Amino acid sequence: MRSLVFLILCWCGLGQYVMGGVIFTISSSNSIITLGDSSTFEIRVRSDNGLIPNLAAIDFNLNANDPGSTGAVVSGGRFTSGVSNYFPAAAGGFFPLFPTSSAAFSANQAQGLPLDTSQLLATLTLSTAGATAGNYQMLLNGIEVLDSNNGNIPFSFDNAGGIFNYSITAVPEPSSMALLGLTLAGVGVASRLRRKKVQAKKPAESTPLA
Repeated sequence: MRSLVFLILCWCGLGQYVMGGVIFTISSSNSIITLGDSSTFEIRVRSDNGLIPNLAAIDFNLNANDPGSTGAVVSGGRFTSGVSNYFPAAAGGFFPLFPTSSAAFSANQAQGLPLDTSQLLATLTLSTAGATAGNYQMLLNGIEVLDSNNGNIPFSFDNAGGIFNYSITAVPEPSSMALLGLTLAGVGVASRLRRKKVQAKKPAESTPLA
């Protein structure tokens, strides 16, 4: 009886290990973006144990959110393009809804694709033209991962909660830059005047008597 229980436990444990799961990672070329510039965001996927079935389908949404929004229209930028890097073109990829602040991805490969190493799943370009300076979150959700037998594959995130934090900084206005330049110039002039006054107050050196 004990042997039977042991075999059942081993079979269950082995089944869980072989099934495994996938881990998603969000990264960016720049977490601080100057207003008006663009930044690239990457979605990577890897096995959590190296023994996972082939990936046949993946769906996800990537959303540019304002964590402090109270309903006001606040823009954290819009995606202008997206590339499906892992699945072949025939398997699908991004829906043609650009520009958008919420990008949808759906790919389906009948034969499945092996996931033996970390793979670049998708690349998106976020434009901050017309955005608002502030702190934002890139949120990965709406995820579904299927194997070649149409079974659900569990997933988790390298980024806590599937969130990548980024910020958009405003470009100083030309008038502000000019004012800063005048201020620095004024500080330099004042410093030179102080040095001249100090030198003028120094007593003249006396000539020794012969």
